[in-house]
Amino acid sequence: MQSSAGKEEGEARGGQASRAGTVEEANAGRRLRWWGYLIFGLLSLVLSAISVFFWMFNLLTVVFLHLAAPAVSLLGYDPLVEGWSSLGSTMLVSALWPLTLAPLYWLNFRVLRWKAWGYAGLFLVANVIIAFVVLLKNASA
Repeated sequence: MQSSAGKEEGEARGGQASRAGTVEEANAGRRLRWWGYLIFGLLSLVLSAISVFFWMFNLLTVVFLHLAAPAVSLLGYDPLVEGWSSLGSTMLVSALWPLTLAPLYWLNFRVLRWKAWGYAGLFLVANVIIAFVVLLKNASA
């Protein structure tokens, strides 16, 4: 155990670098391994199947569709986001958004090395783009 004078000396000589090293070491234990991503992907498939059957209770699908609808309207199409005519779009987006969980997690935390809010933003943007493409495909002129 270091005395308080020894701690002050260590911080003056580069304690910041040693603290950064310990944070990286601490986060290294929390990273997903290949089998963790495999389990995460399989659970995403299960969530996707459940999401398709419970589309009427899926709030995220509704949010993604309503965020993408104005952009589709600006292109001159009528986006189908409400009523029975939107069932195809709703079920397709319900099936697709859970499939983005594992790849976006890998992209955010492994490649980009962003924090949790970065993951939330990336998740929102990617799924609004997916909803936009689905609405554009199913929209009437």
